Amino acid sequence: MNTVLAKKKVVREGSAYLYQQVVDILRKEINTFTPDQKFYTDREICKLFQVSQATARQALAILTQEGSIRRVSAKGTYVQKRRSPVHTKHLSIGVVSLLGQDRPHSGAVHGIESAAAEWECSVHFSDFGNIPMDAEEQCEQLPDLVKGLMERKVDGIIIVSPIKRSEERLPAYLKNTDIPCVLINWLTREERNVVVAADYEDAEYRVTAHLIGHGYKTIGYVGGIAGRQSNRDRYTGYCRALADKGLTYCPEYVMPENPTTHEDSGYACAKRMMAAGSVPRAIVAATDYLAWGLIEAFKEKKIRVPEDVAVTGFDDNPLAARIKPPLTTAAEPYYELGRHAMNMLRTEMEGRQRSPAVVLVPCELVIRKSCGCT
Repeated sequence: MNTVLAKKKVVREGSAYLYQQVVDILRKEINTFTPDQKFYTDREICKLFQVSQATARQALAILTQEGSIRRVSAKGTYVQKRRSPVHTKHLSIGVVSLLGQDRPHSGAVHGIESAAAEWECSVHFSDFGNIPMDAEEQCEQLPDLVKGLMERKVDGIIIVSPIKRSEERLPAYLKNTDIPCVLINWLTREERNVVVAADYEDAEYRVTAHLIGHGYKTIGYVGGIAGRQSNRDRYTGYCRALADKGLTYCPEYVMPENPTTHEDSGYACAKRMMAAGSVPRAIVAATDYLAWGLIEAFKEKKIRVPEDVAVTGFDDNPLAARIKPPLTTAAEPYYELGRHAMNMLRTEMEGRQRSPAVVLVPCELVIRKSCGCT
């Protein structure tokens, strides 16, 4: 077992995921192995990094999906053969995203840049522009952006969707491209499509299960915009957790769709709950801003959070740690989405075995005082 690797430490505090840190270290470690050499088992990774078996298995699953390692039934995990030097030119990729440091999606861009740099691949950017964060009409300028990147002779394209989209089919201008394309947070039913997306349903399931595990018996839900895939996923996770844990779904505590995902909608939902006398013991909000609005409305009526009602959010935006009480939430894995997308695009550009059609990346639960657990 590699003694140098054994000295590597993972940081257990902050926003970085344990499995992500393990993956980043193992990606570099793979370069010291020869093709077809046996790789670490999940138990060995647990011992090296002092992490759980679930974390180790998640890291190995990501490396397998990227094509860096392969699993052989009843034999173990082996390092995949490296790419042959089939390319005679320096490869480049195009990235379409909402750019700017104040955008949460900048984390995905950083992840793409990090993975591309390790592969010595240049990156060209196209910006969606100044569209609102809630905009559904992002595709209007997308054909021209994709066309512009293809005119620059990029070898692959990554599109970072500002919102989680879900469509039956890809638009023709993407379907008919003759270069690999990976989508982030944009689900379609196209078989040839390669998608990396955050697993919102699983995250909201775990948030709700966390509250149930701490003894809350009545748990409400305040959702986002009707028809949006991210809202459907989060609401489904909430409902599934109630059913699995044996709690009753109470319609008077649930407001699954709202005009916005901002604090004004959360504030209005809290007002309606209080007016009807139907405030549950805990509330799962689909965004941090909705949770913030709930907390502000409750404060006005001297309803304490978490003593009287626990509140959780989703997204882990900067305000989540600063509001009082600090907000329990689920962190979007933007950086890992970007790294994962770049490594899947690399697999596509190298012409190796096709990547899975859809890879869901887990969100991280960030436990703070608003749920009453710390």
